[in-house]
Amino acid sequence: MAAMNSKISGPSLSLLWSEVCGLGSFCSMGEIVGPRLYSCYKCRNHVSLHDDIISKAFQGRHGRAFLFSHAMNIVVGAKEDRHLITGLHTVADISCADCNEVLGWKYERAYEASQKYKEGKFIFEKSKIVKENW
Repeated sequence: MAAMNSKISGPSLSLLWSEVCGLGSFCSMGEIVGPRLYSCYKCRNHVSLHDDIISKAFQGRHGRAFLFSHAMNIVVGAKEDRHLITGLHTVADISCADCNEVLGWKYERAYEASQKYKEGKFIFEKSKIVKENW
C-alpha cells in the first residue's frame, strides 16, 4: 500500500491563499481567523456563534444573559415549567456536551403571546461563556 502524501501544494494551495487573503496581496498565517464564537468557560467547548445573538439584555439565574437563535455542542435537559420575570415558560436547562456544566436554558414554550418569539431560542449566562477568535 502506498503512503499518502499529507502536504498541500500546487494550484490548490495558491487558490486557497488567494481566496483567503485576496488576489495579489500578502497574508500571514496569523491573519487567518474563523468566526467569532462563544465557548464554555470551563472547558472551552464551542457553544454558539456571535452572529447568532438576538439580544444581550436578558437576565439569567446568575446575572446578565444573552439570547441566541442557535446553539451547538450542548445537551438539552428535561422540560419544566418556570415562572420567569416575563411570565410562565416551559424551559429545559442546557449543558456543555463536553463537561456537563449548565450554561443556561432553552425556551421550549412561552404562554404569553408577547413572549412567543423566544420559543426554540437559547439563553446563555454571560458568566458561563467566554469569547473565542475576537
